Amino acid sequence: MTDIEQTLQTGVQSLEDELAVDDFGTKSRNLSKMIRAGLPVPNGWALSWEFAQQVTKGHRGAIERLLRIGDAAPGLLAVRSSAIGEDGEGASFAGQHLTILGVSGAHALVSAVVRVERSGETEAARTYRQSSGVSEEPKVAVTIQKLLDPEVAGVMFTVNPLNGDDERLAEAAWGLGDAVVSSRVSPDSYRIARGGVLLSSTAGVKRLSLHPKAGGGIEEREIHSNCAAELSLSGGDFAALDDLATRCETVFGHGQDIEWAKAEGCFWLLQSRPITSMCAARRA
Repeated sequence: MTDIEQTLQTGVQSLEDELAVDDFGTKSRNLSKMIRAGLPVPNGWALSWEFAQQVTKGHRGAIERLLRIGDAAPGLLAVRSSAIGEDGEGASFAGQHLTILGVSGAHALVSAVVRVERSGETEAARTYRQSSGVSEEPKVAVTIQKLLDPEVAGVMFTVNPLNGDDERLAEAAWGLGDAVVSSRVSPDSYRIARGGVLLSSTAGVKRLSLHPKAGGGIEEREIHSNCAAELSLSGGDFAALDDLATRCETVFGHGQDIEWAKAEGCFWLLQSRPITSMCAARRA
C-alpha cells in the first residue's frame, strides 16, 4: 500500500473514534475524548492533515471521499481547523486559522476544507507561529461537525485566569458564539462559583446575533433594543455551565478554556483547551 493509499484509508475518521493528535490535531482529538467520555458534543468527522493536503492538491480519491461525506451529512456543517500544535498548552492559535460555518452540500464542503487547510499559510498564521516558537511548517488537519442554531452561546474559563480564583468566568450572547469570539458584540459576563451559584453578572450590548441561514451560510439579525441589553442567561443555566466545566476538567485537568452553546434545550460543548496567557489576554 502506498503512502497516499494509506492516507485515503485512514485519513478520515468519525469524531467518536480515538484520534492520534499528530495526525488529526488537538481540536479533533479533544472533541473525540469528550464524546467518548459522554459529554454533549455535536458529532462529525476528523480529517488528518495529510488527507486535507491531498484534497487541496486535487487528489481525485480524496475529493471523492469528501464528496460522499458531504452527501451523507445532515443539514449545515461547521468546518474548522485542527492544526498540529493548535489548542495546546503553549499556544492556542485562536483566530489564526479559518473557520467556515453554514456549509451546505458536498461541493461546498470540498471548497471549505481547501480554504481551511490553506489558512495555515497566511502571513498572520505564520507570524503567530514564529512568535509562539513553532518552527515547523503548518500541518492543518480539519474538523467537520453538525452546525447548531443556538439560542445563546459563548465562552468560559473554568478558573479565573487573571488571579487564579476558583470560579468560572463566562461570556454569552444571542445566537452563534462566533459573535463573541470575533468581538462582533459586547457580550454579557458572569462570575459563577464552583457548584453553580451566580456570583455576579454584567449585561453587555448585543445589537446583533448570528444564525445559520437556510440553504447555507450565516445571516446577521438585528436585536431589538429591549433585548440587546437583556441578560442572555438565567435560572438553571449557571448550574448547567458549572457542570460542563466540571466534566471538562475531569477529562482534561484543571484550567480549561471552553466554547459552548445552548441549543435544542440543551447545553453543548464545542471546544475545550488549556488556558494560555494569550487566551486570557484576548478575553480580558
